[in-house]
Amino acid sequence: MTTYLVLQPLVGTLLAYLFLGESLGWLQLVGGTGILIGLALVIYGRSREIALDAADAHSKLDKLEHMLVNQHHDDVIELTTTTTTTVPSVTELDTIHDASLPTSRSSVEKQVVEPLLGASAEAEA
Repeated sequence: MTTYLVLQPLVGTLLAYLFLGESLGWLQLVGGTGILIGLALVIYGRSREIALDAADAHSKLDKLEHMLVNQHHDDVIELTTTTTTTVPSVTELDTIHDASLPTSRSSVEKQVVEPLLGASAEAEA
């Protein structure tokens, strides 16, 4: 908005020429031309600055997207390597199961019967 305020003398001179019958000399023409050239330079400079800022922002977004994609890729790799587990074979399961079973009658009595008898003897007393 403030850029176009420099047009005020030029517009005022043109309105005075059209409605009030003022004459235009070479000084007014040179001044008006200078105003228009200056305005064009300012507009061109700002548009170039905006274009450079947009390109810089686009470059930063590309870098951020690349970082996020790489981080996601690293997280997926870490997740797949940390969650893989081996399933025991049938023979390993049988070995684990057999090891947990009592091997003789006396061990069954120690594990099951004696605690029951001890609890009932305490209850009678």
